[in-house]
Amino acid sequence: MSFAYSSGTDVGEAAVFGPVMGLVATTLGVFTLGAYLGRHLSGGASLVCFIVSFVCFFALNYVRGAGGAAIALLSAAGFLLGLGLGGGLDAYASADRGSCGRPERQPRCSSRGSGRSVT
Repeated sequence: MSFAYSSGTDVGEAAVFGPVMGLVATTLGVFTLGAYLGRHLSGGASLVCFIVSFVCFFALNYVRGAGGAAIALLSAAGFLLGLGLGGGLDAYASADRGSCGRPERQPRCSSRGSGRSVT
């Protein structure tokens, strides 16, 4: 399979794979930074950042020819998505894992997804 650039030249999969993985790694790194910085944001601010990140993803369709603008939008989308999800990720990471062992929590704990209640 080959991909055509806007100049009309064909390139192979191997030539595209490296740059795409570089963009994915950069976006994931910026996402991680945003999640770290946004772990204490309020719910409303997190929701706004989450929505604006998807606006950035949709805006990527309109800047296909401009490499710098596309990379900036992709980085902004990753950062804003991290800001939006940072509070939820922080709450998940700091959750009490031993709560199923407490007697008052027993009815809500299930046995490995079987749907049966642990007694």
